[in-house]
Parts: sequence; C-alpha cells; structure tokens
Amino acid sequence: MFALLCSRQVLLLKSRRTHLGFFQQNAFFILKSFTSIGLFESNETQQEEKYSFTVSYLINSCGLSPKSAILASQRMNFDSPERPDSVLNLLKENGFNHTQISRIVRANPLFLLYDPEKTLLPKIEFFRSVGVSSSDLPGILSSNPMLLGRSLKKQLSPAMNSSRVCFLSTRKSLQL
Repeated sequence: MFALLCSRQVLLLKSRRTHLGFFQQNAFFILKSFTSIGLFESNETQQEEKYSFTVSYLINSCGLSPKSAILASQRMNFDSPERPDSVLNLLKENGFNHTQISRIVRANPLFLLYDPEKTLLPKIEFFRSVGVSSSDLPGILSSNPMLLGRSLKKQLSPAMNSSRVCFLSTRKSLQL
C-alpha cells in the first residue's frame, strides 16, 4: 500500500514538472524581468541586517553552529537580548549546562521567546513536584525539549495523572 502511494506521488511530481518545466527552468529570468536590480538588492541587505543580530546571538549565546543559527533565524527574530537572556538565565539557574541549552534551542528556537516566569518556571516546578530530581531534570528536558512546549494544564498534568492511575492499578493487581 505504501509503495503504491509513493509511486503515485512520484508520477504526480513528474507530470507537474513537465507542465511547469519551462517556468522552473526560466523562473530566474522571468522574475528578474519584473523586478529592478536595486530593489532586489536592498531587500536582500535589509533581510541580512534583520537576521544578523539573531544569528550572532544564537551562535554566541546558545552554541549553535552558523548553519543551524541561520536556519533558526528564518523561523524567528528578536531585536534585543532581554527575553532570550532571561530564558537562558532561568535554565542556568536550574542546573542546565551549555550543551543541554544548545540542544533545547536547536530543537525549538522559539523557546527563547517564551515568558520564563509564566511558561517555563511552572513547568520546571511541575516536574520537580512529581518527583524529578534537580540533577535529572536538565537531562530529561534536554533529551525531550518538546516537553517545554506542551501545555501544563492540557497535556502535562493530565498525562501525569493518567500515568499515576495506571501505575497504581498495576501495583494493586500485582499485590493480589
């Protein structure tokens, strides 16, 4: 079934290429004829300046490679380091090392724009309240950074409650 779907996709892509082949091969020249060189270059330099601070911050403060930083800056942009610095400080205060922070930021760069007091700290406190030790917490969250992006009320807490119920019922059945 999977092979059939894949072969159909390939056929669709090939047929699209043949119909649009002229435009794909000549897209640069067609677009160039409708835009002026001066406008194109000024937009390009504005784009580079816009992302240069974000890219340098991601490289210098978060330890991302230049390639990863450029890719991340396409998904986000910030003009001042206040919010990202507060997020990084919160993580460092809670025992995260530079490698763990880099892993989290690489997985979800938008994480740097979260509100540390309203979004991140309650999640860190939640994991501690359910028994995760302070030394284990950075390793757990850096190995699965998407936990920090989940809703505490809608996803994390209900999942933990259902896990407790499951473990308690299993424990009771084993004691019988």
